[in-house]
Amino acid sequence: MAWAQRVIELIDKGLQEWLDEIINVARIPAPVFEEEERSQYIYKRLQEVALNNVEVDKLGNVIAKIPSNSDGPHIMLVAHMDTVFGRNEHIQPSQHDCILKGSSVKDNASGVGALISIARLLKDVQIPGDLTLAMSVGEEGLGNCRGMRELMNRTPLPDMVIAIDSTLGNLVTVGVASTRLKVKFQTEGGHSWGDAGKPSAINIAVGCIGELIDIPLSTEPKTTLNVGVIEGGVSINSIAPNAHFLLDMRSVDQGSLERLCQQVEIILRKYAELRETEVTWDVVGKRPGGRLPEKHRAIEIVRDVHSELGLQTRIRAVSTDANIALSMGVPAIAIGAVSGGNVHSFDEYMEIDSIPIGLKQIILILDRIWSLKSSSLKI
Repeated sequence: MAWAQRVIELIDKGLQEWLDEIINVARIPAPVFEEEERSQYIYKRLQEVALNNVEVDKLGNVIAKIPSNSDGPHIMLVAHMDTVFGRNEHIQPSQHDCILKGSSVKDNASGVGALISIARLLKDVQIPGDLTLAMSVGEEGLGNCRGMRELMNRTPLPDMVIAIDSTLGNLVTVGVASTRLKVKFQTEGGHSWGDAGKPSAINIAVGCIGELIDIPLSTEPKTTLNVGVIEGGVSINSIAPNAHFLLDMRSVDQGSLERLCQQVEIILRKYAELRETEVTWDVVGKRPGGRLPEKHRAIEIVRDVHSELGLQTRIRAVSTDANIALSMGVPAIAIGAVSGGNVHSFDEYMEIDSIPIGLKQIILILDRIWSLKSSSLKI
């Protein structure tokens, strides 16, 4: 605890420094599959804070290792660097009193900034267990957690994974499983007047969507189906020769998700048998789920730390990088570094005054997990 107390005292003296780390990350656009510029910045920044074991892997993940001479559990802190915003949609961070606004300031420049700050805070500290700081690519959208999958292919595996990717006070213990499809329709098309009566790919796609959204969905365990994108056609006076939509299916229960996928496939196969259209579909995303047992020691630790910091713990089921670890049997949770809201929107914001509490939370959780034996963390 002595090391943690020294670090916490430093946190109270450096609010502007910790804010600057977040701002400097948020300034750099990082759409899914285009994270290279942000990745290189993070790599150089970690080298600047005098970490010796820093690398960028083949996908662009940035990994920093802080070894220990003690035998505490090996913990991985991971924060994804990618964003949902395209390069042309990127909004630079701007401060408004105690609020920071801009693309990814909360999701997830705050998480990456927190890890850089922790690297600075720990550079001259003897910690009681090995620590890996990982900034991952490809967590958002169709990135399919590709960065985290690569990180979890490394050996040895950590004893515990903590994803910094939520709202301060949240504790994600269930990784929501998902399957995503791209469904495509192709017809002959034609002129809206001269070829009236020929099948329209858009009309057929809409009919298919209608049947999909009528599938009864379980509320317990929670299971969802959503068509998030539909595109197609040529012009207003053309019978659409093509159309496609993106379908997202999720559940907190893997079995429920698989049953929903089977129901969806029955409907898609029915449309594929229609003579007037060609229907094909591809899996464009698949995230495994997982669950931390309710009585796991990490949950108790987070609750205790939150209570000490005046936070109310809110248990959540969400899809994060922690999904991959949980699916492999590695204990994992996700927590938030800051308070804020409107994530994935152009009004995204974070509350600046929450930064010190978020950092203290991470340090205290690390300290208490390191006091345990590795064997006590196993699922």
